[in-house]
Amino acid sequence: MRVLRTIREDLDKLLLAGSIAREARERGIQLSQPGAIMLDVVEEVEELIIRRGGKPAFPVNIGIDSVAAHYTPPSGSSERFPSKGVVKFDVGVHVDGYVADTAATGDLGGNNQALIGSARKALEEVIPLIKPGASIRLIGSTIEKTITSIGYRPVTNLMGHSIERYNLHAGFNVPNTGSTADVTIPREIVIAVEPFATGGKGFVVSGRNGNIFSLSREKELDDEESLSMLSVIRERFSTLPFAERWLSDQHRHREILNRLARRGVIHAYQTLLEAGGGQVSQWEHTIIVGRDGVIASSM
Repeated sequence: MRVLRTIREDLDKLLLAGSIAREARERGIQLSQPGAIMLDVVEEVEELIIRRGGKPAFPVNIGIDSVAAHYTPPSGSSERFPSKGVVKFDVGVHVDGYVADTAATGDLGGNNQALIGSARKALEEVIPLIKPGASIRLIGSTIEKTITSIGYRPVTNLMGHSIERYNLHAGFNVPNTGSTADVTIPREIVIAVEPFATGGKGFVVSGRNGNIFSLSREKELDDEESLSMLSVIRERFSTLPFAERWLSDQHRHREILNRLARRGVIHAYQTLLEAGGGQVSQWEHTIIVGRDGVIASSM
């Protein structure tokens, strides 16, 4: 599974994406304050990404408390950050399709440091273990033991993943528990490691539509509106996830997106919720693994 070519330009694009993602993540956490309008924050961060020379690899995801993943504010939203809780800020940046994916968790109200720290410490513990030939079982076990030692549970059905050009989830998984087949990390791979911790049941279930979509499969369409929207999606986003609000300049965009989703042409991501309603924290970095070791990460 080789995803890095020997051309230096490809690595430079990955490194630039990582640098921009790191800045965007930190700016997002800084802006995620009680009472701030979520839509204003994500739009400011997405604009920062573009100014720095990248593009969003997916819509900025915001997860409050038990919302673990796959939510971004819709166009026109006036939803605000609450006065208390945890806020996960998940950012992806691509440069010519080369993607960096990173996330952090902020503390609204100042009462959630143990939960937030458990996922962060788990990430810090496993990053030194990552190299070609490293055991995925050991990495997952280290994440699990670190989180449980602080009194929380890892989220078992969310995990890290390999990344290829224009492909955010490329098939190689990095679990957050040790109960997995003992495969090893190959050479020349880009992986995102993302521990999730919770005080709930330790797994997520699907909720409502999270306002995020991606191309799913080719299918014949017989109406001009759908064909036109599909052409715009391909041109703007390729195979990467996109937000409903990114198409608000298109006539009747919500209706047409829902039509395409019903037909199976695009995939609608559902919000992922902690099954027991527990708060969830998340930390994530993208790591470039070369032939002999780690080249860089988005830390």
